Amino acid sequence: MTGTCILDPSRRGAAWGIIVTSFTRKKPVRTPFPEHLPRERVVIPAPAACPCCGGKLAKLGEDVTETLEVVPRQWKVVQTVREKFTCRSCEKITQLPAPFRYHRARRAGASLLAMILYAKYGHHQPLNRQSESFAREGIELDVSTMADWVGACTANLAPLVELIRRHVRGVARLTRHCRADAGGFHPRHRRELAAKAYGSRTGSAPALPRGMPDMAF
Repeated sequence: MTGTCILDPSRRGAAWGIIVTSFTRKKPVRTPFPEHLPRERVVIPAPAACPCCGGKLAKLGEDVTETLEVVPRQWKVVQTVREKFTCRSCEKITQLPAPFRYHRARRAGASLLAMILYAKYGHHQPLNRQSESFAREGIELDVSTMADWVGACTANLAPLVELIRRHVRGVARLTRHCRADAGGFHPRHRRELAAKAYGSRTGSAPALPRGMPDMAF
């Protein structure tokens, strides 16, 4: 064949000036499961005697294969029993008072309320989807009922939110220009902080554009 050079495929790289470096493929390393997870051992029964000669077996070691598993959510009803007693002498009935409830949702336990609140505000899952998920598990909870529970928890957690707000706003770097009597920033200082924040975002001088409101803290 005139004007055509055919090279061996194994020598094409050297002829074209291409250097191909060899490498060894690494085996993927599996990340072990977290140590804090409980382990459940399932031991396969060993034979009583040697399957070849029938002799006595001695344990040499073991191979452990770990498989990640999940326990499905389980529902239960907690019955709080208050027994009544009567006196044989005066026939007076005695019964201990009901335990203190920190919320108005008497039909919902603390773990259930925490799960609903975390799913709503942590995973952004609406109450109607939670209600549908519970219904598939055989638990009928109306959306309005769950909304009442969320409202009651919000009212009860309001003092805690206020304490967190005071703690955050009580940092020295935030309160150096704070008025002690009102507990908030002076309007002039709010303008200064907002101007600095606006200038850091735009890379320009710390000056607020016209019509920009004060920063609310």
